[in-house]
Amino acid sequence: MMNGIKCRFCIALMMIALLAATASLAETLSVQTMDTATAAEANPGYSRYIDVPGVGPWYYYAQNDPVWDESVYEQKRYDMKREFGSGGCGPTSLAIALSKQLTPEEMMAINDHRNPSRDGYFYCPCSVNTYHCNNRHEPIKVETAEDFLYNLPQVLGAYATGNNERREMYRADFAGTSINLFKHVARDYGLEYYGTSDWETVYAELQAGASVITTVTKGIFTGSSHYMVVAHADEEYVYILDPLMRTEYPNDKRGVLEILEPGLLRAKMSDFGRLSLHGYYILKKDKGITIKVEARPE
Repeated sequence: MMNGIKCRFCIALMMIALLAATASLAETLSVQTMDTATAAEANPGYSRYIDVPGVGPWYYYAQNDPVWDESVYEQKRYDMKREFGSGGCGPTSLAIALSKQLTPEEMMAINDHRNPSRDGYFYCPCSVNTYHCNNRHEPIKVETAEDFLYNLPQVLGAYATGNNERREMYRADFAGTSINLFKHVARDYGLEYYGTSDWETVYAELQAGASVITTVTKGIFTGSSHYMVVAHADEEYVYILDPLMRTEYPNDKRGVLEILEPGLLRAKMSDFGRLSLHGYYILKKDKGITIKVEARPE
């Protein structure tokens, strides 16, 4: 009899301990969720203003920023799990280009061109669009001008995977990001946009304050292809903002690239041909146009 009572008593103690552990775990997960959301909103990670020679302060983003490096960048219907850190050079280069043309308040205008079925732009630490969320945390909504400034690459990643009013997909099946993303986002923002392969045209546009995205092919930057931003050029150097922030370029055997700081590079114009730049995409604000952000009901 005594043994039976002891046994029931032990079981009761175990149940109490289990309930306490479960409550503690739930509290821990709750704190982790809150901390994750706070970090994503308040800590821009690698994002920062970079002083570009000949231009001045320019807000820079890195696709491999720890805030979103491991976020899945895919369409909803895909089972692939390609990460933003390795494949987000398109949206990130576009974000870098836009940050020179738009104020944080003007960045919010993209919200007026979202997918009508979506209540704004959401992301989470594991998915740029919440489509591939592991459901262990609440999605984060991008709402304020500061939110858009800090999280613009994620917003554009969501746009590229279907959160746009045309419901078009710019994230390619087995490649990177379509250049059509640049055109449609620029037009949604009311910016002028066109493509060219003429460097003299690009040079003139840079002097006039335009943003220029370029495609690079296999060479000193990459073993395949990559998007970057041509930030400035003068008679001696061309300056580049690389969305894949790194401290070395192993393919640069001749030392063509000079890293001024992580994310910002320059190369001598005499080495221009070694950069393997192919195609330029110009974005610029019409100085006579004001970008309007629609007021939305509370």
